[in-house]
Amino acid sequence: MAFDSRQRDFGVLKVDGKNVRVYSTNSSSMNIAVGKDIKDARWNGDEVLVYLTDGKIRRYSSLSSYTTI
Repeated sequence: MAFDSRQRDFGVLKVDGKNVRVYSTNSSSMNIAVGKDIKDARWNGDEVLVYLTDGKIRRYSSLSSYTTI
């Protein structure tokens, strides 16, 4: 399942430990369970780029589907 347009339009991501919270409103969010230490997370069009502290970058196309770039 790809990210919802409400999530993309709201545009807020929050690094929370080893997870990234993807917000669709001020009080509604869903989790990307990364499981590794996170340096940063940013929207890139319809996808979320998660920068890990080990230097790798994961490109998430949904909450559970990613490729390492």
